[in-house]
Amino acid sequence: GSCGGTLIDSRHVLTASHCIGNNNNPSAITITAGLHNKLNIETTRQVRAVERIFMHPDYNNQTTENDITILRLAQPVTFNT
Repeated sequence: GSCGGTLIDSRHVLTASHCIGNNNNPSAITITAGLHNKLNIETTRQVRAVERIFMHPDYNNQTTENDITILRLAQPVTFNT
């Protein structure tokens, strides 16, 4: 599957906890930055592995309360490439 996220700095992405679900294995997740059209491989595209998952401790998957997670990337994203 795929979900959206927001880069909050070069190594952290803000996303929804429901996108992560029960997956507590960061190595099973990658993020793609600089992708504007999934049908084309753009030169601005950067793929990064996730190093750590910081899911809100009070996330409730039944009500989606506190549906927020921060992902720390293994390598930083380069801005303005």
